[in-house]
Amino acid sequence: MPKNLRQQTLRALEQAPDEDFVIVHEALLHAQKLRLLDQISVDAAKEQAEGKWESLPETLAAVRAKIRTL
Repeated sequence: MPKNLRQQTLRALEQAPDEDFVIVHEALLHAQKLRLLDQISVDAAKEQAEGKWESLPETLAAVRAKIRTL
């Protein structure tokens, strides 16, 4: 990977037609989604190890029961 990849990419974007920005935007959103999913996974594993999810099955059952009565 080139050391100046950011600068090369910015230069290419300056010369790119507007239509290309849809593709670039989608790629950036996808990369952001992957980073967020990784962070959520790390946070969830930490919370589960800390025992914060022990009552989750009971909590979900109570919420589902409440929803059924609505």
